[in-house]
Amino acid sequence: MMTFREQVKRFNAALRANGGKRGDGAKLRFWADQLGRINLLDCNGPDDETGHRAASEERIAGQVKALCESRGWRVRFNGDPRGYAVKVLGLKDAYGRPAYNTWGGESDGYGVPEVER
Repeated sequence: MMTFREQVKRFNAALRANGGKRGDGAKLRFWADQLGRINLLDCNGPDDETGHRAASEERIAGQVKALCESRGWRVRFNGDPRGYAVKVLGLKDAYGRPAYNTWGGESDGYGVPEVER
């Protein structure tokens, strides 16, 4: 099993091979962690009456989409806390082959590593 540090290293390499800039991986991981936490809270109970969680989720998803679209990547969001909260699609490895780390393969994309809860 790969350590978190190894997952991050491979993810950053995949981003760099596809036009990613320094810091893109850290931003995506931060946002994926936040969305993963929101997914877990949603699974454990409904949002409070203020709708703070839903508003945060929309704001974070907008930031992820903006970054990915600016680099020419597609993005998919997953609301299930058991999987990756954010998946980047359309990445290639250094040899031009599809890069992915999910069981769904190329069509499911590259899951952004999150800190385990």
